[in-house]
Amino acid sequence: MGKRNRYPGVTRLKKGLYEVRIQVKKHPRTGRSMEARRHVMAANAEEAWGERVQLREELLRGDGDLRAERPSLGVYASEWLLRRAVHLAVSTADRYADALELHIIPALGDIYLDCINRRDVELFMARQASRYAPETVNGHMRILKTIMADAADELSIPNPCTRVKAIP
Repeated sequence: MGKRNRYPGVTRLKKGLYEVRIQVKKHPRTGRSMEARRHVMAANAEEAWGERVQLREELLRGDGDLRAERPSLGVYASEWLLRRAVHLAVSTADRYADALELHIIPALGDIYLDCINRRDVELFMARQASRYAPETVNGHMRILKTIMADAADELSIPNPCTRVKAIP
């Protein structure tokens, strides 16, 4: 283990070699934290700190942005269900809530709505199909398709579920 110094995120490994580490909340599809480490040749810790600052800027310039109005599927689906539940039969609202809570949100809930693509939806269906009957999977997909259609209309984003077919 290297020797720590007064520059957080900079660790001296040996003379002239430092490890710089940075963590930012930036993953383009989920907004979760990303961490990066880099070994740099530097004369001293202060110089290595400058490399750390550059690494941070590179991570923050990456794909995507952190706009507050960019909801994940989990956040949007929860709000969607609250808006919809008042117009649904209790049994239907319960079925939607169960499908969201047990299947859709655990699988896709962390991904920003505008980052969900057709491949994500098809993988979700394939994983569901390996565990459940086709009727069950198709029921979950109908709910996901409805949510994504509403999101596409509200937020002007592409709908990744448009051409995904039900399981026969």
